[in-house]
Amino acid sequence: MTWRTAALAVLLAEVLLACRTERSAAVRVVALRQACDGGNLNGCADLGVMYANGTGVTKDEVRAVALYKQACDGGSLNGCANLGVMYGNGTGVPLMPSSA
Repeated sequence: MTWRTAALAVLLAEVLLACRTERSAAVRVVALRQACDGGNLNGCADLGVMYANGTGVTKDEVRAVALYKQACDGGSLNGCANLGVMYGNGTGVPLMPSSA
């Protein structure tokens, strides 16, 4: 195997992994959305993370804040912690350190 063949093989493997990872993220978003819609508060918090990071969805920090708030209002500690970070950093909301 020449170095070019090896380099192409590595590149192909990276592309295939990226495609599989994106597909997996999209599947995870669907599952989390269903969980959140069904009242699973940790599903809402995890879906918020996906929106905050733009994993499997278009990045939407305002949507992430809404999901974290929904989870926090229901009693999810993860939702409250993530919401506090967003408020503390002014991400997706006006900067309000006192609300963090």
